[in-house]
Amino acid sequence: MRRLSFRAAAVVVAVAVAGAGCSSTQATRAPLPPPPQVVHVTIDDHHYAYDTTIHAGRTVFVGHNVGRATHTILLYAVGDDLPPVNVQIHGDKRHQVEGFAGTRVKPGATNSFAVDLVPKQRYYMLDFDRDSDNKIFALDGLDSEFRTR
Repeated sequence: MRRLSFRAAAVVVAVAVAGAGCSSTQATRAPLPPPPQVVHVTIDDHHYAYDTTIHAGRTVFVGHNVGRATHTILLYAVGDDLPPVNVQIHGDKRHQVEGFAGTRVKPGATNSFAVDLVPKQRYYMLDFDRDSDNKIFALDGLDSEFRTR
């Protein structure tokens, strides 16, 4: 009987120590960051539709393609010295910018990407895929611009 009691006591002590370790670990953990903001972008063959009130920080862009062609959302961080996006892509003088995030979305599909946006930064959103006439979608309206808050 003593051996059984000793084993039972050992199990109780082991469970108590393990439980105490868990609760102290949980109490010292940093809180989880807030969930990212989500920007839903509806893409048709001629424009992006989304709420342009976008805050800095972790952001998930979710593209919903309601058009008939595959489309891309390409995001570019741009300086204040550049012209508005429609002037940049339709003008005679273009400035080189580098895209840093994006995703392709097939017709009827949804796809997403996450990015950390900078406060008060200006961004272009463009689609350089081509339509059946080989025209670049950005030249036909799939261009947009926003500034983070």
